[in-house]
Amino acid sequence: PFTLGGEHQAWYWQLFNQRLSPAIADLLAPVAPFSDAPTEPAIGCRVHVRLGSERLDAHLHAAPATLLRLLGSADWQVLKRDVDQSWSVATPLIVGELSLTLEQIAALRPGDVVLPARCRFDSAGQGTVTLAGRQWAACTDQQAQHLFLQLSHEEHSHHEY
Repeated sequence: PFTLGGEHQAWYWQLFNQRLSPAIADLLAPVAPFSDAPTEPAIGCRVHVRLGSERLDAHLHAAPATLLRLLGSADWQVLKRDVDQSWSVATPLIVGELSLTLEQIAALRPGDVVLPARCRFDSAGQGTVTLAGRQWAACTDQQAQHLFLQLSHEEHSHHEY
């Protein structure tokens, strides 16, 4: 589904859907433009579908529920590829947490040392990071005035097993 400018041409979308292979149509049909702007945020991903000699390469933007429905409706095979080691992700790094009152914040002066009540990293740079709602063991490294963070493994709560 996508949005087009101009008047909606129902005949075009009927023809488009009829030309889809049965396997692709079972997953995606009916394809039609949005009647209004989407009400929930869309997640974008690149999709490569191959069934026998048929192939589909596309950028798919859909609501999370739609993507979950697609993932659950077919016998998908994951294509695993090594990630380029130079690939970086920018995300805020929370090293600790502390609550201060407005009066305490107003009383802070340059040079004051504030120690977090809850530390996420120790002095050796070992700690945990929360990404996408999951906990990861991490360690920091500094090279040429840049701080690098390396994730080693996902940590599980004891109740997850």
